[in-house]
Amino acid sequence: MNKKESFDLSLRCAGVSMVRNEADVIELWARYNLRALDSLHVIDHGSEDNTVVILQQLQAEGLPIVLHHWTDPAHTQAEAMRTVARPLAAGHEVDFVVPLDADELLDIDYAGLREALRALPPGHVGAMRWRTFLPEGDEADPYFFRRMRHYRSLELNALSKVIAPAYLLAEHTWQVGCHALYNELENQVVPAVELPFVLAHYPIRSEVQLRRKVMLGSHASRLKRVRFRGESWHWLHIETQLARDDARGRPVDLLAVGLGYSYSWDPHVKAAQQVLPGQIKEAREVVQRYEVRLLGLKEIRQALATSSAQHAEQLALLGRAEFNDGNRAWREQRFDEALGHYGESALLNPALTVAHLGRARCLVKIGRWMLAREAFFDALRIDPSNYSAWLESGHLCRQMGEFEQAVGAYQRAIEVAPERYEALLGMARVLEQMGRSAQGAAAYESAQRAALANAPDDTARKRLREVNELMARYRLELDAARSAELAHPAGLVTDVRTKGR
Repeated sequence: MNKKESFDLSLRCAGVSMVRNEADVIELWARYNLRALDSLHVIDHGSEDNTVVILQQLQAEGLPIVLHHWTDPAHTQAEAMRTVARPLAAGHEVDFVVPLDADELLDIDYAGLREALRALPPGHVGAMRWRTFLPEGDEADPYFFRRMRHYRSLELNALSKVIAPAYLLAEHTWQVGCHALYNELENQVVPAVELPFVLAHYPIRSEVQLRRKVMLGSHASRLKRVRFRGESWHWLHIETQLARDDARGRPVDLLAVGLGYSYSWDPHVKAAQQVLPGQIKEAREVVQRYEVRLLGLKEIRQALATSSAQHAEQLALLGRAEFNDGNRAWREQRFDEALGHYGESALLNPALTVAHLGRARCLVKIGRWMLAREAFFDALRIDPSNYSAWLESGHLCRQMGEFEQAVGAYQRAIEVAPERYEALLGMARVLEQMGRSAQGAAAYESAQRAALANAPDDTARKRLREVNELMARYRLELDAARSAELAHPAGLVTDVRTKGR
């Protein structure tokens, strides 16, 4: 049956989307979704590739696409969507408004969508559950929805996208991400009914596309004047992970990123994810006709550098309030809470070394040593001359029994601040633990000299006393550990439960 002959013709459905630099997918995305929609209202957010040109070519073909422009450099998606959707609803041009991102396809046909929406109870929205498809290789295939043949098993209900009846849009607006509709005055969320189809989600299609998405999305999110905690967290987290991989020379694991996309905060869910086979409905009539001109990563970096210079004052303040909240929680020994604040601070302002250092210290306190090492790495990646980060990284490696790494960290701390005695004392301690007594004694003497150098007599005596007392304590601990090893050599097990019987 031709869609114009469908009994559901009375329900008019318009898609609304905010896009930026999506030339690689915009044509296929528009053609595929217009199989189910009456029109597409596309809000261009300052694209610098030929996204707009392709949309204009589609318009010239006669496709029902309406092009809008949004000039605010910040990622104010909810405001942009509301600005476009409300006049549509007020003018009785549509019955339902369908929010879509440029990496989402409606896995349903024209009649099926209307049948599903007709069944919605009054005063409800329709929730489209994501089905996130996973990258297979690193090909930049334009027909991504045919190439990507596996999806992840778990999705958060809270990340469903909601289709809004037009009459609700007069007093309601989408939350960020369009995952819910709520009343702005009463701050009440409209109840949702799950729809009987999925919203196919293709957030990661190649490494270059991922980098482009994360660089632009993270920057636009940081430019927002008003943010809620955790907003755009997935982009900011992936940005950090890519920076770590680049610093270590590691290849990007696209499948791992796909499995954890929007789930990165929950390691248990990530571990439970399974890879399942499946594709969305075939649509051979959906073809790409127009040339794509993508924005290169070098061009993006130049554009972001220019934008960062223009908004330098605003960007410099990012993360400061969250860092101060972390300090307050730390002083009150609420380390889990402090960890959250420091983490948010570090994501908002990756150059804020003290935020990464705060995260590392909290992770040490709560015994999550491997993650603490990662946080120390982040701090040192940003500021290789940070004495405290090298020193405390050395302490952590020693605690973990990674003595060679501890020696390396202490050596870097000594190179950064040779006048400080703490790293020399740490070096002395770990060298003696390793059985390198002569070198340990030399480091101890260096620590004593550093304690005495360039300080008033009273301060020097206090420092020297501290060095000597700490070294004496370390040696007592080491002697006790060695005595325990002699009493219980490897392979000999003593059942302590029989003691005193």
